[in-house]
Amino acid sequence: MLRFLLIFGVLMGVFYAVVLLPPDEHPTLGSFFTGYLNFYSQISGAVLDVLGHDITVYGQSISSPEFQVRVVRGCDAMDATALFVAAVIASPVALRSKISGVLGGILLLGLINLIRIVSLFYAGIHFSSKTFHTLHVEVWQPLFILLAVCFWLLWATWAKRRTASDVPT
Repeated sequence: MLRFLLIFGVLMGVFYAVVLLPPDEHPTLGSFFTGYLNFYSQISGAVLDVLGHDITVYGQSISSPEFQVRVVRGCDAMDATALFVAAVIASPVALRSKISGVLGGILLLGLINLIRIVSLFYAGIHFSSKTFHTLHVEVWQPLFILLAVCFWLLWATWAKRRTASDVPT
């Protein structure tokens, strides 16, 4: 348990040390985050377009005649994904289970974040700004962290069983 906590803590510390660096002092990092956020905006805009909305995406902004939203740091699933990835890497299981966990978790959390962005856009169109804010800050943010922890627990259960079944008897 101590080994897990140490590795997890170091990985989360490294993650926050990197993401909290000022982007203007680290242009490569700033470019990465801008591209990452633009990617989420483009994909979310494409989904909303397919769902029948007149969507324009410019950089990190997604707009329609009814509503506009900007995908910024904190709306990118990076914190929850880092939490999940650090927990998977710190877990005492086989490397191949860790690799499948990291890849699967990144994809799953990315897909859920896409759903989150699209649902918040719909909330912005159909409900008050207070409801949008409540969904954005008080519902989706803690729910996303909870989902990351639950996915890790599910993965850890699966990985332990897989590791146990790999041990010759």
